[in-house]
Amino acid sequence: MAIINNTSGLPHVETFYHHFGSLRNAYSLIGYISAERDYSFLDTRQAWADVRTSLVREVAARLDKLGRRIVIGPSDDQLRIDAKVGVSFRIARAQKTKEGCLTQWRVYRPKRPDRWIVVIRLADDNQSVLDYLTIPTHTLTERRHASHFTFTTQARERLAFDCFETAETLTQSLHRRTRTATKQIARSSRI
Repeated sequence: MAIINNTSGLPHVETFYHHFGSLRNAYSLIGYISAERDYSFLDTRQAWADVRTSLVREVAARLDKLGRRIVIGPSDDQLRIDAKVGVSFRIARAQKTKEGCLTQWRVYRPKRPDRWIVVIRLADDNQSVLDYLTIPTHTLTERRHASHFTFTTQARERLAFDCFETAETLTQSLHRRTRTATKQIARSSRI
């Protein structure tokens, strides 16, 4: 998509979406079909971005009711809690490299270093939400400069990423954890 958007003389990707519904539809109309990879996630990208935005707004509203000061980031994928703690929200689609292998989820790191990443983990069919994870960014020290990290269910358990089935339980955990983090940040800034 970046190649299309940055090529002089080509319309923006959004124009292709508007006229053809997806890039894959536009490609198939000109006879291009790639059987090597599954590109179906591209067709649902906007729908999942809307799910992410909805979760961000729901968590923000719940935290606000709990008395926290909340600012939603400009790209609707980030919260700033009490002007001190950053939380980024990401979608992680399920990927299987080979039959019989473990399912993996890939998460793109936030551009700015936040304290927490909330991952909306998709089920194996990538059609529904499996659960929500909270990942403290300090646990991601390996390959610190990589743009993404990949994990399996076993790695999630080993790294002790917290797992939640509802936005309400996710919010309660973020409230507790960020309240503690806010106090720690306040103490360290007084020193």
